[in-house]
Amino acid sequence: MKHIILGLKDNRQVFVFVALGAVLIALAEHIVGILPGLVGIVLIAYAVLNVMVAFGFRDSGIQPGHSLVQLVLGVVILIQHENAIAIIGVVWAMLTLFNAADEINEMYEQGRVQWLALMWILVSAALAYLLLHDPFEHIMAHIRILGLEMIANAFIRWYRGKQDTDHAIMRLVRSVSNKTR
Repeated sequence: MKHIILGLKDNRQVFVFVALGAVLIALAEHIVGILPGLVGIVLIAYAVLNVMVAFGFRDSGIQPGHSLVQLVLGVVILIQHENAIAIIGVVWAMLTLFNAADEINEMYEQGRVQWLALMWILVSAALAYLLLHDPFEHIMAHIRILGLEMIANAFIRWYRGKQDTDHAIMRLVRSVSNKTR
């Protein structure tokens, strides 16, 4: 899925992410109801696909053992449909905390604090705490926040891509004008 979206032209990526973000915000209540089935099926399909690719293409870099985790988690989420929101919330919170830990480690290795990143880490940790504390209460808000994040990231990527394009054009113009002198 990631490769398909990244393969789209920048304007289409913006549209896809804004549309998905808007759906997450507008339909969060409905999404919570279908989330266990959706996540369970996606995890199982992803695990099976990874195993097939890993054994079909040994140089793919996919580690089929990790697919066991995805497969078991997907099956548990489908079976424990009523309690699956708790499982999804805890996994989501843990992934968020691991990402925050990676950011902290990166700042540590660089030997400097990036204040904006640090603020984002603190917000992420607080949101992860809420999911761990009471996933049933906070999952809908997290779905809406994910929608907002998708919309914001789409425009940030579009703006950065536009800046990169503008800079590339300016470098090209300067290069051509220098050669014609």
